[in-house]
Amino acid sequence: SGELYYIDEGESLGAIDRNLLMGGKIPEDYSLVNPLQQVSVLQQIYPALLPDDIVERVKNCNRPSGGINISVEDAEEVLYQFKEQFEAAWSQGWDSSETGNVTFVGFFDDAGVIGTTGRMLEDITLSNSDLVFISIGIIAAFSVLFLLSFDPVQSRVMITLLGVLLVIFAFFAAISFGIIVGIKINITIAWTLPFIMIGLGVDDMY
Repeated sequence: SGELYYIDEGESLGAIDRNLLMGGKIPEDYSLVNPLQQVSVLQQIYPALLPDDIVERVKNCNRPSGGINISVEDAEEVLYQFKEQFEAAWSQGWDSSETGNVTFVGFFDDAGVIGTTGRMLEDITLSNSDLVFISIGIIAAFSVLFLLSFDPVQSRVMITLLGVLLVIFAFFAAISFGIIVGIKINITIAWTLPFIMIGLGVDDMY
């Protein structure tokens, strides 16, 4: 028929679009009489069970070690680790210039639990902690520098540091309250809110 199917002969996915699996085809109009000679991208699809399906699958008494009972939360953790480790193993050693023109890239969708995109956004969202602490240090240093006096009566260093500390406490309190009421911390909030709130807070302190 010329159609492409998964290993289960199309039971789970049906016929797969060739454009989804192959890119950079030479020739583009390949056929039985004009066979395919080269592709620059070849994608392999590995369907994974969803957490509810994993729970049912491992209950099967015909498994070699017998059926086991797990919760949906356990299945979600298993699926999360499977996606993460499969992706790492699939692309391991292929991100080097010494491997030539062949590159293996693993990608998982967010079905069931977060996949590649979700983990990437999560890592980016949480990776700004160093910049936040650096900005706090710079703001505190400049505040102390401009209000420093060798006269112990006129010096306002302690008041400045206390004000910066209160601004930091207010920032974390606001973030905590937002989480409590159900506001999710996304990449925009994580990368802009700390600098805006701390900067404006210290500015208002003066």
